[in-house]
Amino acid sequence: MPRNTREWARRKLDESVQNLSWGEHHLMGIVEVYEERHPEIATPLVQCVQFIEAIKGQIEKIKASF
Repeated sequence: MPRNTREWARRKLDESVQNLSWGEHHLMGIVEVYEERHPEIATPLVQCVQFIEAIKGQIEKIKASF
């Protein structure tokens, strides 16, 4: 049980980053399979991974703010 709301929120932010990382892992698995034969599928997935990285960075900034 968290001692306070801040501790709880920071833990939830960490969990969010971990979940996003797991999603990245899955997307990159698809990219590896499709990048050679179907770049029209792989390229947008790589962009999705880049967006996820940006989101993770924003979450880390929010976490550092309190």
